[in-house]
Amino acid sequence: MRELLDRGGYAEPRFSLFLFGVFAGLGLLLAMLGIYAVINYSVLRQTQEIGVRMALGAHRWNILGMILRTGAKLLGIGAAIGVAGSLAFSHILQTMIWGVSPFDPLSFVSVIGAMFLIGLLACVRPALRASQIDPMKALRYE
Repeated sequence: MRELLDRGGYAEPRFSLFLFGVFAGLGLLLAMLGIYAVINYSVLRQTQEIGVRMALGAHRWNILGMILRTGAKLLGIGAAIGVAGSLAFSHILQTMIWGVSPFDPLSFVSVIGAMFLIGLLACVRPALRASQIDPMKALRYE
């Protein structure tokens, strides 16, 4: 059956779909690393501010929420730009997919949901580290 499918002209679309999946996975990994790097850098730059907040009585949950809200805001901006870009270039994918419209709302919602989940997971480690900052060390940090 595999030989019949390969001779029937399905080998090229299957290979294209495989490559599309590999590059999508690499893009997802790069996006996760990029989000982690940006949030981690932001936390490092705000070490003194976080120390002051904690010295004035902010709880760890407040700091954790502040960092996660910053990450969610960046993810929302990225999602808006991504949706606009994908709508603009979806006609290119139209020849590669069958049975699904390139404007399928379920696909858009599932991809945005997956990116938000992965993006927030990438924000958790810097947020946890920020919530455990010792206020005295942070105030001396320079």
